[in-house]
Formats: sequence, structure tokens, C-alpha cells
Amino acid sequence: MKNSKPKNLIASSVITVIVISLVVCILVLIKRTSSPSASLTSFDTSSTEPYEKTDSVIAEPIPLTKPKVISVRAGEKAFYQKKLAGMTNNFTLDKDDFQDKGWYTHKNFGKKAAGRKTLKAHVREDGFICLESQWYGNDWIFHNHIKVRVGSLILSSPKVETYDRNNKQESTGSHYWENIYYRETGDNGIIQAIADSTSKPVKVRFEGRKFNHDIVLTHEEKRSLKESHELSEILKKINR
Repeated sequence: MKNSKPKNLIASSVITVIVISLVVCILVLIKRTSSPSASLTSFDTSSTEPYEKTDSVIAEPIPLTKPKVISVRAGEKAFYQKKLAGMTNNFTLDKDDFQDKGWYTHKNFGKKAAGRKTLKAHVREDGFICLESQWYGNDWIFHNHIKVRVGSLILSSPKVETYDRNNKQESTGSHYWENIYYRETGDNGIIQAIADSTSKPVKVRFEGRKFNHDIVLTHEEKRSLKESHELSEILKKINR
């Protein structure tokens, strides 16, 4: 019993020393890790390149130049508006106060085309283009579509029946007109094909209820369709 007290004192002293040592070590580690100079020193020793002192460790981002989309678009629009101004002399614009958009029609499709079997095109102000097939003669054929041969390429329009509002008939008693507007059906690429190949012969067949009838488009008619197609493309670029 006499020796137990000194032993307890020694053990207690050893534990106290160990605890104090651990606390000191922890404080030293905390101080080193929180010090900016310590982190820089660590960075320097781990790098193979010599450290160059700068005002900021993180480099400033390089400002990016935004493309001038608006100015480019405005310049492009002005270019096509200039082309439009040079083309509209060949067209008439039909528009009234109750229409949001008017229709351009080539002057060659005006009164001089009224007494012909022909193809026409109408271009809306937003660039939409519509094909029209016109039968003219001394009797009805009640055609509801056409076939077009451009060189060796043969295209057929969609059918627009005689009772459809886009298939119009008119008569003076001695002359008969049948006008189909492929406004809602599209033309299956007929205008595009003619515009791309004005040097080739273009034959049109009116497919009627009674009989068929073929015509060959004149150079003037092909050129007018081509210019209508070009006007359509310009208006689309302006309005996009």
C-alpha cells in the first residue's frame, strides 16, 4: 500500500505530459495549415517550375468578344432589300386594307396572259409562292391537276377538285377559264424545276375530266416563273 501512491502520481504525470504534447502538436498543425505563407510554400516545393510572384494567384479571365450578330443581320437584310427594289418593277402588288400581306404577280401574268393556257405564280410578301394553272379555250375540260415535263424530269401537281374553292371556273359564253391555285397543296416542286432549267423545253399537260391538252411554255413564261421564284427567295431572306 505504501508504493501505490507514488506509482499513481508518476502515471498521472506521464498522461498529463502526453496530453499537453498532443495539444501543442495540434495547435502547430492548425497554425501551419491556416497560414497563407505555408500554402504558398507547399505549392512552391511541389512544382517543378520556378514560382513567379504575381499580384493574383488566379489569372484574370480573358474577355470574349461577342459576334456582332445584329449588325451582320442588318447588313444582310439591307442587301436583300436593295435586290428587292431592283426586282419589283417587274411585278404588281395586290393588297387591300383587310389583308396583312399582299401578293406580287409578274406583269407578264397580267392582262396579256388572260387569253392563254399557261402557268402563273403569285408571291406573298412573306415569300410564300403559289402556282396557278390556267386553262383557256372554247369549252370546259374540268382539269383538276397538271403534269409538267422539264427536260427529262416529269412532275405532277396535287389534285384540286372542281368543287374546291381553289379551283375556279368562269365563262363568257364563248370563252372558258379554269384557274387552279395550288395555294394549300403546294406544287410538288414544279416552279423550282422550271426556275432551275429555263433553257430546257417545258411541256404542260392539263389533265381534264373530258380530255387532256398539252402546251409548251414560251421563254417569256419560263423567265417570269423564274423571276417569281427569285422574288420569293429574297422575301424569305428579308422576313426570316
